[in-house]
Amino acid sequence: MRVKEAVELAIGPMDIHHKEFSTVRVGGYNKEEVDAFLDLVADELDRLLHRHQEQSEMIESMREKVAQFDSMQQTLQNAIINAQKSADNIVQEARMQAETQIREAQEQSLRILEEAKAEKVRISQLYAGLREQVSNYLATIREMLDKNLSLLREYEARLQEVEPAALTAEAAAPAAERAAAPELTVAPPPPPPKQEPLAERPAAAPETFPVGAPGLGTMSPPTVPPEPSPEREAPPVPEPQLAAGPAPEPLVSPGFGDTGVSGAPGMAPEPAPPEPSPPEEAPVQPEREAKEKHFFWE
Repeated sequence: MRVKEAVELAIGPMDIHHKEFSTVRVGGYNKEEVDAFLDLVADELDRLLHRHQEQSEMIESMREKVAQFDSMQQTLQNAIINAQKSADNIVQEARMQAETQIREAQEQSLRILEEAKAEKVRISQLYAGLREQVSNYLATIREMLDKNLSLLREYEARLQEVEPAALTAEAAAPAAERAAAPELTVAPPPPPPKQEPLAERPAAAPETFPVGAPGLGTMSPPTVPPEPSPEREAPPVPEPQLAAGPAPEPLVSPGFGDTGVSGAPGMAPEPAPPEPSPPEEAPVQPEREAKEKHFFWE
């Protein structure tokens, strides 16, 4: 704009075209040559002015573009600065989040380790307690088994000692009864209850073993506590009671006194009846012995 104003203040092509000079008579210039030169100068000046105008417009356009570029540069710089700040903020936040997550993960891992250690201690204590209980239970079972085995051996030994004497007493009692029966003149005493055959008698676990043989005395088998069974319990075995018949009482007639004989004269006195034989113990059959062993083992 300043160049354009300077050009406007200077002489223009039209001024040159219309310029008039005064004439002199002596020593003047050729008028036609001067006019031709002025026209040439005016045309050249006009061309230069147009060119200058074009260049001025071009310069102005370039200035506007430069201003735009400067504005874009500032915008880009601001954008770069903002992007840098955003990147720094993002990196800082990411670093803080990473540190927080790492710290929380470490705390959680430590907590999990502590819980695992506590659980390990609890399981170890529980295992030790269960193992001690199992050991005590096994020791109790072994002790009971040893006691039952020792009692079973003692029981079998006593049975082997008692069986011969019981068989001898059982065989002697019927013979004495048969020998004394014909001499009685009075009504015979009621017969003893019928004794079951040995094969049909139920297995018994008597508490006492009275023995009629001298020197043996009364032997009591050891009491064996029954071992609990989860499936079944052995039914109680009834104790055999062999009732002996009552001793016959002598009939005394009036006038004869206490002689123990009948009223018939001249009859010999009645002999005393034999003592009742002790209850007979049936010999332990192999099957019964096997059942008793099976009961103790259960």
